[in-house]
Amino acid sequence: ANVANKELERIQNNLEKQKEAIGTQDGSSAMERKWDIMSKGTFIRPFLTVVMLLGICWHWTGGPFIGFYVIDMIEKLKVPMNPYWCAVLIASFQLVFGLLGTFTSSILTRRKMFVGGGILEATGTFVCGLTVYLNREVYSAELLDEYPFLTWIPLVGLLIFYAGYFGGYVPVCFMALAELLPSNARSVGSSMATSMSILSLFILIKFALSIED
Repeated sequence: ANVANKELERIQNNLEKQKEAIGTQDGSSAMERKWDIMSKGTFIRPFLTVVMLLGICWHWTGGPFIGFYVIDMIEKLKVPMNPYWCAVLIASFQLVFGLLGTFTSSILTRRKMFVGGGILEATGTFVCGLTVYLNREVYSAELLDEYPFLTWIPLVGLLIFYAGYFGGYVPVCFMALAELLPSNARSVGSSMATSMSILSLFILIKFALSIED
């Protein structure tokens, strides 16, 4: 018991000394110390990486756009299903792969999850884009009349897209937010990166229809 009490007392003394050292270091304020940390490359490089992942990779790959305008997209892709029930199906699929991503993150490396998710996203986007292109052609309508099951291909493309989006792409973006930023400036860096991410999302949703046109 005496040994444990002495150890606790020593730890307490060390903590108090650290607080005093931080408070008197160069006579600088807490804000000045934060700014000194944020102005170094050890913060700037991972911060820019996190901003790119959250602001560009997360939003501008199409996930939020599809989420906000999923009913219109289902109708334009001519999926032979009630668009509202189809939206419920897609949302349920997102939930399943979002939960699955929490398990795969403990098995696969971040790089494999991110690259694998990106490949699935690109495949799903290609399928949907090809469908939009073919729907403009006369022979495509004739082909769909002859083979009705082909009208389900756009929905498959959307599901493939979201399998990669929520199964690997998005989880890695959020893990990077916690893992890349240095611990002594993580709170400030996370706040700034999240704010820029929300601004990016606002711009995307605000001008998405204009971009589509």
